[in-house]
Amino acid sequence: MTQSASASASADQHLVEYDVERRVQLTFAVSPEQAKKLLPASWQVASMPPGPSEGANFMVAFRNRLLTVHYNADGEARVGEQDRGAILLVFAKNTENGEFAFRVVRSFSANAHAIPGPYKNAQFATVDMEQGMTAQETSDSSGFERWQIRPTRRRISSRAHQTKWTVSTSFSSIAQLRSSQISSTGHKG
Repeated sequence: MTQSASASASADQHLVEYDVERRVQLTFAVSPEQAKKLLPASWQVASMPPGPSEGANFMVAFRNRLLTVHYNADGEARVGEQDRGAILLVFAKNTENGEFAFRVVRSFSANAHAIPGPYKNAQFATVDMEQGMTAQETSDSSGFERWQIRPTRRRISSRAHQTKWTVSTSFSSIAQLRSSQISSTGHKG
């Protein structure tokens, strides 16, 4: 997949990575002026169309990567790394061709081998993830997830923490996510 995931095909696009992963995705409406700072000049911030994330323009995807396969320009495959981390995306419109797409503006990875990543913007991070689930026979299940991402400068002792994200989610059944238990914090430190 190239940096913009688009339904339109282009001759210069080729598959660069294939993943099997579990994700928790949260969408937000953020200041278009702030989000624009993260985009190339030919892209403008857009709002997502009608649906569960209508009006949102920013996404945080927490990912637990179970399998990765990388492809070079000739299409040759190489098994990649397992990884945990987060991806920050802006929903945008290309002003040159009218294409809408999620643009990957930053990714955080706990695996140093995943740096700089397919979008060349991955940053090393300390990632803590906890999940649990309870199910009884055929009844509804309940569970939780907690993620903490701490971007760091790549050093032998990673003590220069810049940002801290903590997100907790809970669900009462596979089909229903309780957003009332989602919390996030961020600070410079």
